[in-house]
Amino acid sequence: MYRLLIADDEALEREGLEMMVNHMLPDTFRIFHAANGRKAIQLAEEIRPDIIFMDIKMPGIQGLDAIREIVSRDPHTRIILVTAYDHFAYAKEAVALGVKEYILKPAKKQEIKDILHKMLHELGREKNKRSSELELREKLSQLLPLAESELTVMIMLGYAQDIDMQHLAGLLDYKWERGCAIVLSFPQQQKGGTLPGWEPRTFLEDLKHFLKPQLACAISPVLQGHCSIFLPFPADLSQETCHEKALQWSKNLQTWIAQKYGLKVQTGIGSLQEGIDGLRRSYREALKNSGYAMHADPLSHVEQAVEAMNVGILHQVQGRGQTKVIERVLSFIHEHFQEDITMEQAAEHVNLSPFYFSKMFKLHSGETFIDYLTRLRIERAKRLIANLELSLKEICFEVGYKDPNYFSRVFKKVTGLTPTEYRQKRL
Repeated sequence: MYRLLIADDEALEREGLEMMVNHMLPDTFRIFHAANGRKAIQLAEEIRPDIIFMDIKMPGIQGLDAIREIVSRDPHTRIILVTAYDHFAYAKEAVALGVKEYILKPAKKQEIKDILHKMLHELGREKNKRSSELELREKLSQLLPLAESELTVMIMLGYAQDIDMQHLAGLLDYKWERGCAIVLSFPQQQKGGTLPGWEPRTFLEDLKHFLKPQLACAISPVLQGHCSIFLPFPADLSQETCHEKALQWSKNLQTWIAQKYGLKVQTGIGSLQEGIDGLRRSYREALKNSGYAMHADPLSHVEQAVEAMNVGILHQVQGRGQTKVIERVLSFIHEHFQEDITMEQAAEHVNLSPFYFSKMFKLHSGETFIDYLTRLRIERAKRLIANLELSLKEICFEVGYKDPNYFSRVFKKVTGLTPTEYRQKRL
């Protein structure tokens, strides 16, 4: 039920309006009364009404003053001004305060009914909008950690698989004019998660809770015994100041990890670099400065860990909407498989990056997007070939292929027979 506040110094007016509203819109409102402006302000703070009928002339605090106070605290409250004074100055001031409706005493039933219906429609629309926004924020809150992991790993590896890293950084609201990397390197005996209280995924969550409220930064997953933190710095800070700040954060992190986990970590700091591309150079410097066990290619083990990391992250968000996403994807594929659709189009349809879309699709379906699409098309082609209603060329176009020769090669690769051989076998 919606909350309706009737503010009027005349009890009969309040009771009459309440009876009228309950008669016209039963079981719609929980109604409260205020005999003056002061009480109206107090009730508005306590119950946060959706709609207020406010009389202009009341003893003590006047209606417009009460409206001004209420609106300053809750601008979304809908107020209907009620008065026996048909004076433009009141209406003009009320409009300036955000009042959208203005009725005169004695109010007509139909006028009140129409105004309330309008208000309820607006409230319902706003409620749906807020619900959609909250749902979007929830989905975004689930996807942003994935995007952060993806961005940091791409910086570390120095490539972007079908992803514009600048666009991804924009999604995360990271504005890196300049920045540097800090690497936390865990001693070899601590990497395996065998020590009490040490688990990489838990550590990563704790690290984010520790750093994020204090520092705008991007944090990588723990991969092969080390974790990277990318710090942005504004252009107006000197290089010496940036280095001092990075050094201080490096010391803070060592202290925090020692106190919380009883672990001693080595840290390395990279030089201040321009843009996202420069962050990889800073990362490699920080990796070396941290004393991380280097190989011929210091990132080879990171690359080997990325696939496992991606699958682990995707498993983390299972049960929080992925099933619906997959259902939408499969519906999209089945509706458009006869067209020249791509994985990028399917990913865009469900608002995911192609990189994570491919991982999620493989995780849930057991095959790649292309393999699934190909199997769907060939199964459809086999049914069409079997009933002899269409020529093989027509079937080629019917199942989404533009080149009959290419269709024949794909069909043979999947079935072991050419379309012609398959049709002859079915005769």
